Amino acid sequence: MAHTVTAGDIFVTSWGYEQTNVEFYEVIRATSKTAWLRRLATEKEPFTFMSEEVMPKPGEYVGEEVLQRRFQSWANPDEPAVRINPVANARLWDGTARYASHYA
Repeated sequence: MAHTVTAGDIFVTSWGYEQTNVEFYEVIRATSKTAWLRRLATEKEPFTFMSEEVMPKPGEYVGEEVLQRRFQSWANPDEPAVRINPVANARLWDGTARYASHYA
């Protein structure tokens, strides 16, 4: 599965059971089949009780780890996706704020 993802593109994942976790990843490098990603810091705007809208801070990274991930064939062929971990899949970010929730 080949894609035209380039450095600077942002992927987003939203996952969780009793709360909604949102993480953003910036593409550091990409080939037609693989992306190298770094997790981004986020900006949070209170939404309702124990929830917020989350936006990425491009260029502001959380930690030093670079993830190397292959694009997934199970995704919509027109929408690049990668598996971040066993419970989180990421898709190209559309530029809008994402809803997140938490406990305490």
